Amino acid sequence: MSSDQNLSADVVIVGSGVAGSSIANELARAGISVIVLEAGPRVDRQHFVDNFRNLENKPSYQGPFPSTP
Repeated sequence: MSSDQNLSADVVIVGSGVAGSSIANELARAGISVIVLEAGPRVDRQHFVDNFRNLENKPSYQGPFPSTP
């Protein structure tokens, strides 16, 4: 994306983690225009799913997102 490109939206969400992605989806479904900013690399959905399936220890559906560091 060019740095001189102008974008506009009703809502800007910083971070495309679980919470950011979920709220972006809900807002978009409600007809609200959304821009999601993410500093990390783009991870292909299939790569993410494969990584989750191959985890040795999946204590819950939140397995890839542990609640403790």
